[in-house]
Amino acid sequence: MNVHDDLDRRLDAALLDGPSRAPERSVGAALAYAHAHPRRRDPLAILRKDPMNAQSSRFAVALQPLPLVAMLALVLAAGLAVASAGGFFDDRSVVVPPVATSSPIPSPVPSVPASPAPSASPLVPASPAVISVDLVERVGADATIDITDRSGRLVRAESGNPADGASVPDGTVAVTGLAASPATIVLTWSGLPCDTTHQLTIDPDGLTMTIERPACQGDAMGVDHVLVLTFDRPVDATAVRAAIATAEASIPTTGMWVAASVAGNSTLARTAPWIRFDGSNLSGSTGCNDFAATVASDNTGVAITNLSITGVACRTAALHEQERLFIETLRNVGTMARSGNRLRLAGDLGTIELVETTD
Repeated sequence: MNVHDDLDRRLDAALLDGPSRAPERSVGAALAYAHAHPRRRDPLAILRKDPMNAQSSRFAVALQPLPLVAMLALVLAAGLAVASAGGFFDDRSVVVPPVATSSPIPSPVPSVPASPAPSASPLVPASPAVISVDLVERVGADATIDITDRSGRLVRAESGNPADGASVPDGTVAVTGLAASPATIVLTWSGLPCDTTHQLTIDPDGLTMTIERPACQGDAMGVDHVLVLTFDRPVDATAVRAAIATAEASIPTTGMWVAASVAGNSTLARTAPWIRFDGSNLSGSTGCNDFAATVASDNTGVAITNLSITGVACRTAALHEQERLFIETLRNVGTMARSGNRLRLAGDLGTIELVETTD
């Protein structure tokens, strides 16, 4: 409440009391105060009660709630403006919760006891590839050769064209290369016209090769056989060790034979394995240990059985590996071929090349 309102009320109260005469001093003081403090226009005068005008009191009383309503309207408008600016009324997609669908409950299935998993089978080495080739011959019966490739490197084999007669000493194999094809070599050997069935074995090293042929007797002129071999990589013809063995009707019954190579690997100097034949009995040394076995032959081949060996530890790892290869190859020997002072034992795991020697 300000001073003007208080003054107006006092004047109104004085006037309501009826006509009266105010003291001159009081009237003068009131006028002096009014001149000294003029009123400023009140923009909300219409909303205020005028104490000097009794008729306007009803209208003022009716308009008294308007300031509060106006204030609330202003606050509401400001709130709406802020909400619109802040994105309060942005359109948002309504997320509808998924409706759970009831699925039928499966009927219980009687459990079946799991069968035990089969035990892993031991790995079986793949059989070496065998290729049969018809050899071209100038005279005599048809000749063939069966090639057993233990190296896995041979990709092609075919017959060459032999010349007339025999160009290679009997019991030897000539190996030549082709300049136009570094991966190709040519094997040439001589024999008799009755020499028709051959077997060629290529050892795992791809460089040791042995041709076996049956014994053939006669007084006919010799003939050449030519075989062309192509490998999956270049081959140095000078590094190829090729031999020919003529199968005999019986295996050696006496003599001492020293191994020159085992499964394509040259034997160690001064510790090479050796075998002594004594009828159907074998004895010898691996370079580390002594061994003994029995040997038998029939129309299907040769079998070495009852092999026993001592248990002395080898001095070096190289000797141990040589012994392992020798014994494993010897156990699997299936054929035996002799050519002069050379003996070849062949089986699924490779060959053992032996040379006869004196005690």
